[in-house]
Amino acid sequence: TQGAHNEKIVLTWSKAAGATAYEIQRSISGDFNFESVGYSGNTTFQDNAVQEDVAYDYRVLSIRDQRKSDPEQSMIAKGYAATQVKPAPPAPIVPPVLSNRPARVENLAATDGVYNDKIVVTWDSVPGATKYWIVRFDRATGSWNELAWSPKNRFEDTSAEALSGQRQAYSVRAANAKELGDEARPVWGAVNANASRATEIPDAPTDVKAELKGNKVVLSWKAVTKASEYYVFRRRFNAGRWDLAATAKQARFNENFPGAPGELWYYVVRAKLANGGESVESAIAAVAMNAERPVIRARYTSDSELAAFQGNWGGEVSAGGKMQVVSLVISASGDNYAVSISAGGRSKKLAGKYIARSNELNAGGLVIRRVAANPNLLSVTCRDRAVCAAPFRDTLYRTQ
Repeated sequence: TQGAHNEKIVLTWSKAAGATAYEIQRSISGDFNFESVGYSGNTTFQDNAVQEDVAYDYRVLSIRDQRKSDPEQSMIAKGYAATQVKPAPPAPIVPPVLSNRPARVENLAATDGVYNDKIVVTWDSVPGATKYWIVRFDRATGSWNELAWSPKNRFEDTSAEALSGQRQAYSVRAANAKELGDEARPVWGAVNANASRATEIPDAPTDVKAELKGNKVVLSWKAVTKASEYYVFRRRFNAGRWDLAATAKQARFNENFPGAPGELWYYVVRAKLANGGESVESAIAAVAMNAERPVIRARYTSDSELAAFQGNWGGEVSAGGKMQVVSLVISASGDNYAVSISAGGRSKKLAGKYIARSNELNAGGLVIRRVAANPNLLSVTCRDRAVCAAPFRDTLYRTQ
């Protein structure tokens, strides 16, 4: 968020395939001295230890079990809290959406040597999906072939190919009435001719979710058919051993956060039948209690940073399919700035407060960014027709 709150910055990002958790890192904007500020088991994070009107850079590392993604490959996003909170923009009026593209299937799994007469494929359900498309890799043709459609997040492969003893590769895509989602990361499964038929083995629990409510970890999952109880295991994310946390009769469990603030913990669940048959472990669900950090307040001198914006700027830009002359006059006083813009035959004056360590001025629908490689250029984006006759994004030159 950029100026949406005066006491926090809220981050969101897209889910990374295969990620069990995320580490959030922060730096004062432009310093590139990133440090960890916390973990998240989902795709959002709230940073409360921020100074108002100071820009921060953030990057997010995905974690898969105990391995982290390369920090240098992470995109960087800028955020800041503001003493003068910007009003939220009005929600755009859009036509009703009849169908949204389903998300990618996550936590796809196939039994490997559990049964002697089938391979069971399971996955987490996808919100909005009405059915799932299961495909299997054909070694003879080197292609993926349709195996079945399933209304549930489970499929049993009892075909001759599955019973041949060779390992089989599977992938699944969620679907609704209109569209297919992206394919899941493939998994391998196999039958075991020597597996005992005496004991029935339940499916592993799916849709396992963990969240922190106050100081409590609240764990939930989809109930497994015929399961009489569940075993809940936990471990700190960088520990090597799982510990039994509890035996649960229902598809839910809660306990006080088992570690210290600043730690990330993992949970998995196994299902058990009354006859003793026990499933393999579920996918990992992650939860973190982030440590409270003090707000480190520093004095930032904005004069030199604002000086790079001050002056007269102009140029001819492409807007609304036509060329129009645009001119800017930017002045500053302390941390405050004023912008006079002339575009498309209309003029307007805008003002704002400079965000320390930021490379931009953001005044309503007008965003002005420095061009690092050339101090005599500004990148200007105008989205507000009340400010410019037609929206544009172009470069202006220093004229004075």
